[in-house]
Amino acid sequence: NITLIGKNKKIFVKITPFALNKYCYSMGEIVFWTLVRIAISIPIIWILKSYIDFQLWLILATFLLYGVIIHPAIVGYRKFEERNKGITDNTLCSNCKHFDASAILCVKYDEHPTNNFIPCEGLDWEPQL
Repeated sequence: NITLIGKNKKIFVKITPFALNKYCYSMGEIVFWTLVRIAISIPIIWILKSYIDFQLWLILATFLLYGVIIHPAIVGYRKFEERNKGITDNTLCSNCKHFDASAILCVKYDEHPTNNFIPCEGLDWEPQL
């Protein structure tokens, strides 16, 4: 916890391991930023359609969609998998019925396990069938 001192009272802010990293740790962040890039790119591509020749626009739109939307999402997903490989391979959660490996999430507690944190502390662990 970090203590911030206000005028007359203390404010406590809980900093999780996900908040300390500037890169994507959760699948939701990857999806969110992909949707933001789509929302920005589509109007730009549409506006460019009226300024350049259609064949050139088609080629430019294809490269723009790949370079701005698809490629960053793929890179983010690979980093997500790489950073969470230890969790999916070495933790108690990875063998649990309540673990969602695609999002690195304990479905029962709706929390992200880490190498140092297990949401149920092993008490509600159930084997996968």
